[in-house]
Amino acid sequence: MDHARQQSLPGASVRGAAGELPRRDAGHGAVHRSGRAPTAPRAYAAPLARPPRRLARREGSAGDERGLPRRFGRPRFLGKRPRHVLRLRYLRAVFPEAQFVHLVRDGRAVAASMLRRRRGARGEQAWWGLKPPGWRRVQERPPVVQCGWTWKRCCQIARDDAEATGLVPEQYHRVRYETLTARPAPTLNGLIEALGLSSPETFQRALRPHLSALENRNDRWPARLSATQQEALLNEIGEALEREGYGAG
Repeated sequence: MDHARQQSLPGASVRGAAGELPRRDAGHGAVHRSGRAPTAPRAYAAPLARPPRRLARREGSAGDERGLPRRFGRPRFLGKRPRHVLRLRYLRAVFPEAQFVHLVRDGRAVAASMLRRRRGARGEQAWWGLKPPGWRRVQERPPVVQCGWTWKRCCQIARDDAEATGLVPEQYHRVRYETLTARPAPTLNGLIEALGLSSPETFQRALRPHLSALENRNDRWPARLSATQQEALLNEIGEALEREGYGAG
């Protein structure tokens, strides 16, 4: 989810006219561009510099948002960071008028993709990606189950925190990966309109090559997972698949 919690990429950052919010490495800590104070207000930067976890409303102040427009010279900024799915309560407290976009994808495809990333990183047995509350309790389970559990837990946290913080539909936008890849231009333009943003022709021209390159890769997970892995994964996330609108069959 982003501007919120949600599936994730090291090195992503939030940019504004005056600079860059804290940039993260592939691990946990924030790395500021110099020894100087970060460009973001301290109340925003400091909690996000800690290891990824479920940040609470009490760690932020609604008044802190006033510092960002002055620093960046823009009325808005975009934070694209999957781990924000674990920070919705905190972000809501700091930015009460923020809008959140939650990109949701079939959990089986997500788990297969995460497992592949693990193999290319530190090995299939090493934890990779988000660490939702309770992640240590599943460390001894099969890697594919760990990946499925992470997807399931993040989806549930996003739903729970959106409800707990009183997010109205106008602030919380769920976009399905399958819809985005099938109808990229209409889906994105609809989202831009819902967010109250402008979409000039220059922006549309720059966007077209990226939209044309989008493809639905959900059909790859059956070939990437063995029958045993598929069964274990379905046992773990079957109910969550149904809840998120994906058939478990």
